[in-house]
Parts: sequence; structure tokens; C-alpha cells
Amino acid sequence: MKRSALFALPLFLAASWALPATSESADPAGQPITQAEDTPLQLAMGALKKGKRGLKKAKADLAANRAVILQHLTSMEGACLQAIPAELPLPEGIDAERAALLKVGFKRRMTETLEQVLVMHAAVLEKDAAALEAGYKAMSALEKSGHREFRDVE
Repeated sequence: MKRSALFALPLFLAASWALPATSESADPAGQPITQAEDTPLQLAMGALKKGKRGLKKAKADLAANRAVILQHLTSMEGACLQAIPAELPLPEGIDAERAALLKVGFKRRMTETLEQVLVMHAAVLEKDAAALEAGYKAMSALEKSGHREFRDVE
């Protein structure tokens, strides 16, 4: 793949995430029901989850799945960049100082996640399966601790 194509893909993905998204389901009569739009944070987290799932499957054979792995990582990079400035939902009545600390902490955690995604990206480019696996484990640990810290904040 040409180098310019590698740089164009993240721009395309970032632009596509900026489009409004609605999810549809069907009522018992089969008519589509449009639900409220997802927040930018929900969209970013969904993209991260999808990329991580695809990466988990593909990383088993780096040599055979290199292009697919790079696509997942590029998608995850864009999702991290989308999540960093996103508004973290906080409960009503939370102390302003605590809210500010949570928001900064969330941005730091997402930046750390982006760093791990970039480490994995470099590992794939260097054809280093061990470094890819180590990066995946580190990213999973960040995900678990981040969910404990920032989901359902009270």
C-alpha cells in the first residue's frame, strides 16, 4: 500500500465518524424505529470496541492478517482521537472540582489508550508479533481500569 494511502485512510475514517448516526430497530409490525442519536463518546467507544474485537481475532496470525490488523488499528486511532475531546457524562450535583478531575483523568486515560494503539501499529509495521501482543494486553488493562474509574461515576 502506498504511503499516501495510509495517511488518507485516517482522514476518511475521521470524516465518516463526524456524520450523524442513528440506530434503527423494528417494532412488532416491522416498521423501523429511529432512536436518539448516540453521543460522540458512545460512537467512539463503539468504534474502539469493534476494532478491538477485530484485532483480537486477526492478531493470531500477523503475517496473514497484517492489512486487516492495520485497518483495525487505524480505526481505533481515530476513535481515540474522537473520544479525547468528548464530553464525559457525569451525574447531576457532582462537585465541580471532582468533575474537573474526572474529565482530565478521562482525557489522560484516552491519551494512554491512543499511545498503546500507536505502539501496536508500530509493532505491526515492524512485523513484531510479540510487541503487538504486549500492546494488546496493555490496552486491555487500560480499558478495564478506565471502565472501573469512569463508568457509572457517582
